[in-house]
Order: sequence, then structure tokens, then C-alpha cells
Amino acid sequence: MSRAAIFVLLLLVQNAWGQVSLSRDDFLMAALQGFGNRQNSWAWSMAWFNNQLFVGAIPAETCLTSAINNIQNPSSPYPPTDPDISCPPDISEVPPLLQGEIWSWSPVTSAWTMAFQSPLTVRVPAYPGVFTAPDDGFRGMGIFTEQDGTQALYASGSTAIQAWPKLPGARLLRSTDGVNFNPVPQDPGTFLGNLHTQSFRDFVTYNNNMYIVAADVAPLDSSPLGWELLQATNPEQGDNAFQVVSPPGMPVSEIATYNGYLYVGFRNEPDGFEVAYTDAQGTPPYTYTPVITNGGYKTYPNHEILSMTEFNGSLYLGGNGVRTGGPYAINGAELFRINADNSWDLIAGVERSTPDGPKTPLSGLGPGFGWHLNGHMWRMAVFNGCLYVGTFDESTIFRNDPQYAQAVAPELGADLWSSCDGIHFSAIDINGFEDEFNYGFRSLAVTPYGLFVGTTNPYYGLEIWQGIPPAATSLVKGLAQHH
Repeated sequence: MSRAAIFVLLLLVQNAWGQVSLSRDDFLMAALQGFGNRQNSWAWSMAWFNNQLFVGAIPAETCLTSAINNIQNPSSPYPPTDPDISCPPDISEVPPLLQGEIWSWSPVTSAWTMAFQSPLTVRVPAYPGVFTAPDDGFRGMGIFTEQDGTQALYASGSTAIQAWPKLPGARLLRSTDGVNFNPVPQDPGTFLGNLHTQSFRDFVTYNNNMYIVAADVAPLDSSPLGWELLQATNPEQGDNAFQVVSPPGMPVSEIATYNGYLYVGFRNEPDGFEVAYTDAQGTPPYTYTPVITNGGYKTYPNHEILSMTEFNGSLYLGGNGVRTGGPYAINGAELFRINADNSWDLIAGVERSTPDGPKTPLSGLGPGFGWHLNGHMWRMAVFNGCLYVGTFDESTIFRNDPQYAQAVAPELGADLWSSCDGIHFSAIDINGFEDEFNYGFRSLAVTPYGLFVGTTNPYYGLEIWQGIPPAATSLVKGLAQHH
């Protein structure tokens, strides 16, 4: 029996044991850090397709962010002052670093292959002779079954227009074999060609249509930035196959299908997020029925939803608790759930009064699972009957600050939490898998070969971890010693 076949058999046996959460000991490092490149800083997206795992990476993200801040406000320092971050000394050297990559992992060989690297084909008008790539990273990834039955992997691109606005907008790549990746058509003068968005995010399939979020849309006519929900029946056609279906002036952050409807999270910085649902019928923008408003009525509420996952018959919502301009003590991402009757519960957060009565966190945990610098409930996944939640932990940013270093030292690195009943949560790890520079668990993918977790590490490169049940763990460790 092959290595892969034995592994799958053991996973099936483990699944038959019932709902058992993975522990820290069940996770193994699955790839060379940064795929061998320190600048590969975010495992931004993951998907299982054609019996392979695909990971979308963004290189030099912190260098780009620092450049954006300096361009928009020259008093903001460039390069970054953090001694563990490596950026070129001049901003003009950043664009060539921004070649987004897609990597694939084969369970047959356990080998990683660069499936795609965005080419340096785009001139940067601000710097004569300098080129960058059309895709600086891949923010979302998933499979869509097209109208003729073709299954295609779509990767949501990102571009550096916030630094250099005259660059082309983000692209949407498509592959039917996991080897050849090509952008869907975005010809000038068409809807998609004129969209000029900074990035596309994750997408879902609902009623045989693709729904995808276009983030930081910067129209060529200089209209205000927007976060819009797009719909396409035939996304492979690009161009005019897409249309906006979200209400004007209501920025969209996250989407999910649940209970026969499309659920949408709307961003609202001052007043808190809103979650509403639609049957996506009629003429766009569709009718959206609110379920949670005002960020769940917390003082200083989470302003957007970053993750949505169905678990045990409810839809779980992970918030963004990072607030600009306020004290860090009020930060912390909250966790909610929507039930089949559209009632909602607070799972982790601050007790509060609402028009529906008092809401107490059912888990007994406060914002950020009890740590206010857990600013994002960044990604969620259901594996082997349990819910997993990965956070973004701001502690690492303050590790060298004389005022805060001692307080944050025990919490350095992102958290990974799990629950097998959706109420009682336990920490698998609160220190970035023993790497304080892993300040985010940014991507999760459920596969026949375990739960894969991708980190954000802008200091020394992203990490990929493979969580497999104990029976399979011993086998893989044994096989690793013979390879």
C-alpha cells in the first residue's frame, strides 16, 4: 500500500473515533519557511484542488505597507524601523519584490512546487525603468463549478495601486489543472476592466453563481473607494460577466452561504459591522434582511466580520477588533454565531445589553479569547467535527516596546483555538507555534491529509503546518525519518 493510501486509511479510522480536537503535538511543519524566501511573508489563501494543496502567498507585504504609508505621509518612516524586518533602503526597490506566488503540495511526494509566479511585466510610472508584477499576492482561493461542469480553481489577485494608483487593478486568475493559471478577461471599457480594485477576496457559490468581494475599489473616475459584492454566472468570461449586487454605500467584507441564503458582512468603522442575508433574487442591488446590526451593540464595536463558517447548524462569525485612534485596551476581536431562526449569540466578547435582551459570552471568554491584542478572528475551519479559529495577535508588534514588552511577552505569536461543541473553546497554541514572529494564523484548509494552517510572518517568512490526528502523526513521523 502506498504512503498516501496508508495515510488516508488512518485518517478515516481517526474520524470514526468521533469529535476529537487536534492538539499542539499533532501539528508538523510542512514546508520550508517562506518557501525558501524570507520575503514570502503571508500564506494569504489556501485551497484543496485536484488532489493537491494550493497556497497563495504575498511577498514583502510589510515593505509595501511601509512604502504606502510613507508615500501618503512622508513623516511615516521607510524602511520600517523594526530590526527583524528586512526591506530595501529605497522605495523604488520595492516594486520588483512584489511577485505574488502560488505554491502546490502533492501528497504523493510531499513536495512543494511553485505553480505560478506573477511576472515583472508592469511599468511603475513613478520610477522610470522599474517594473512590478500585475499580482502582488493572492488574497483568496477556491473552486467554482462552471456552467458546463468544468471545475476551476480561481485565485483572487491583489495589486499595489494604493502605493502607485496608475497601476492596473487586481486580476482574477483561473486554472483547470493547477498548472496553468490565466487571468479572466478584463478588457478596457468593460465592467471588470474598469473596476480598478486593489484586490479580490474570497468567494462563495450560491445558486450556481459566483459571489466575490472586490476590496478597495478605486474607480478610474476618482470616485470614493468601495468594497463591493460582485456576482457572475460565467466568471471565466470576465469583462461584462460580473455585476455589482451590494447596496450603494455599504462596504462588504465577508460572505458565506447558510440555511439556504447568502449571508453578507458589511463594514462600518464608527458604528460596528452589520450581517444581513439575501436570496439574491430580483434586480440588483438585492434586498438584504439584517440579522446583527451595530456590531452586536458593544461599546467600541468590531467594525467588520473577517470570517464566516457553518458549524453544528449555526453560522459562526469572526470579527475585527483592531480600532484606529483608540486605546488598545478596548480592542479585541469577538466571536458570534447566527442560528437557523436568525437569532444570534455572543460566543466570545463583552457582555452587553441589546434590543433582543442581554448577551453574555457563552464560552465565558472575553474579546480575543481573553487577550485584547487578539485583534482578528482571522480564519475558521471545521475539521473532524471540531471548529478551529486562528487569530491575528498584535503582541508581536510590541515585543521591543519598553512600555509593553514585559506585559506582552507571554502572549507573543498568534493563537489557534478549537471547540467541538461551538461553546467551550480551548487553546491549541497561543504563541505562533513557538515562533513569536508568526503573528497571524491567516489561512486554514481542510484536506484528506489533515488540517493545514498557514501563518503570517513578515519578519522571516510564512510557515505551513499540517495538523493530523495522532494515529496518522506517528506514521508520518516514522516515514519522515526514512526520507
